[in-house]
Amino acid sequence: MVTISSMFTYKKPSKSSMYLGKYISTSGYCSRRQAIELVKKGKVIVNNKVQTDPAQLVNEKDVVIVNGTTVVTNDNWGITNNVSITLPKGSLHI
Repeated sequence: MVTISSMFTYKKPSKSSMYLGKYISTSGYCSRRQAIELVKKGKVIVNNKVQTDPAQLVNEKDVVIVNGTTVVTNDNWGITNNVSITLPKGSLHI
């Protein structure tokens, strides 16, 4: 007997991996929705294999090619540092 839960496996991404669609969008190549469409159309190659699943997990060691362009993300995996500057009231109007 096959249960439904055994048919579908969910892999939670580890800290060293992320979904393919997010990987492409984090690199700045395109938006996440556009990245998902590119993957579904078969225009993305990961480690010399065409991928059609945008939920495929990739890590920084994988080679990702989109439309012949190698895609590389930044070292901090999409974590951005926000800087806020507080100016005294009345000085420097921007």
